[in-house]
Amino acid sequence: MKSDQLIRQLVRESIASMTVSLSDGTEVEYGSESHIQEYDRMINELQHIKRSLRTRTNKESRKEASGLQRAIESLRHLRSKAQRTYAKKSLLD
Repeated sequence: MKSDQLIRQLVRESIASMTVSLSDGTEVEYGSESHIQEYDRMINELQHIKRSLRTRTNKESRKEASGLQRAIESLRHLRSKAQRTYAKKSLLD
């Protein structure tokens, strides 16, 4: 039983020490609501930029839109990963 408690304590400490800086410079816990909202804000900005490219019909704007879509997908992946990590941390507490 002591080894289980020690492992839980080590996991809690490693997860608790994970902080990220937001665009406004504040430090928040990885996966917290503020962190997730920051991902949502960045995704919305990229989607807005991508929509503005739709008015053009040349090849360059298609390439740019494709690159923006890849960035959006990456941010969505990182957001879900952060949510899962935060949920695991909540279960340990």
